[in-house]
Amino acid sequence: MARPPSDIRPRIIESARGLFLRKGVDGASLRQIAKEAGTNIGMVYYYFETKDELFLQVVEDRYAGVLARLQDIFARELPFLERVTLASASIGELPEEEFEVMRIVFGELVRSTPERKKLVMDRFKAGHVGLMLRALTEASGGEIDPRHPLPVALISIVGAMVLPQLIMRMAGDAAPLTLPEPAKLAEALTEVLRYGLLNHEVSPGKD
Repeated sequence: MARPPSDIRPRIIESARGLFLRKGVDGASLRQIAKEAGTNIGMVYYYFETKDELFLQVVEDRYAGVLARLQDIFARELPFLERVTLASASIGELPEEEFEVMRIVFGELVRSTPERKKLVMDRFKAGHVGLMLRALTEASGGEIDPRHPLPVALISIVGAMVLPQLIMRMAGDAAPLTLPEPAKLAEALTEVLRYGLLNHEVSPGKD
């Protein structure tokens, strides 16, 4: 009779996710992770050779769902900015367990080692960053002004459409401003991205 599959590996991942969220990757020891998972450190090493390997699995465990939704959005036959609007709203509406992993990643990008940052960025380049660059390349010369270098256009979109959703979600009830729900916020951000912030009907330097 075959033995039932072990649930130790998912318990380790779940334990690591909680500790990484509370303490950061460097602040969470593998021994603590094993204890909260109800196992021993030998089993942690059995499934994950290093803490960075475990960290990447914690990210991948939730990032896969985020990426799948973005891939679905960017595969649609819609104008580029409409797809960006939908993507922005989807980021603002992340399920809590996926958003927690985004918080872990942001924390590690701020305080982690260069090696771990590179691991994250390499995964993202193969994921949503690569997805966005391909969509931008297709839109360049049509919807996107070809005078804008692709990296600058990508940074502009992330800064205008993604970061506000994440920042307001992180702030929660402590946010200093009351903003619309994610879909409406995405539409408003798209208008700023499309037309800019300045009133070009007013000449600079004149009252």
